[in-house]
Amino acid sequence: MQNASLHLHFASILNKVKVRTVKIRFDPDHRYAGASLPRAKQGTAHPINNASSVQNENRRSVCPVACTLDLLGDKWTLLVVRDLMHGKSHFKEFLASPERIATNILAERLARLSANGLVERYPSSDITGREAYRLTEKGRSLQGVMAQIKTWGLDHIEGTDARL
Repeated sequence: MQNASLHLHFASILNKVKVRTVKIRFDPDHRYAGASLPRAKQGTAHPINNASSVQNENRRSVCPVACTLDLLGDKWTLLVVRDLMHGKSHFKEFLASPERIATNILAERLARLSANGLVERYPSSDITGREAYRLTEKGRSLQGVMAQIKTWGLDHIEGTDARL
């Protein structure tokens, strides 16, 4: 009997916790209530990311690593960024990459990169009636990260070669 009443007691506590958890909302304007947090480079300002509410609702957390991986962490997106950095701009050029991305995946990745401000579409000057893609300033800011990933791969994964 004692076990059953203890179980009911814990169940009522869990229900109260669940209700409170649902009622608590993250306030993006709050920004850690003025707490002093360490930065990668002291003295550098990091602007508040004003992502749309739809993007905020789809996030697993506010962790910048998790959010970056949600955008760039699949097996295709950084390869599309790599190709853009090496001068590819047309859909067919991306399809000719050695990794052989499927057309539906390529279209989705380009749309996601565009929606997040890393890529912009523009009318192609080479092919009439077609669109081309290029990195925005935000997209070009990934160049250092891409260089570090390439260097790490060359240093630590046997058989890699930077051919592009």
